[in-house]
Amino acid sequence: MQDDTVWLSLQQMADLFQRDKSVVSRHIRNVFAEVNCWRKQLLQILQQFSVTDRLPGA
Repeated sequence: MQDDTVWLSLQQMADLFQRDKSVVSRHIRNVFAEVNCWRKQLLQILQQFSVTDRLPGA
């Protein structure tokens, strides 16, 4: 444990949740995919504001 964070290997997480490593790995991949999706959406929104701020009268 470090700063209230527990670091586990993939195998340790699989053991903890009594699941196969492939199941845990798939869930981790899905989390990162979702985060990347949110990141892309946020960047698109910020780009829209950036363009809008440059328009006259905006």
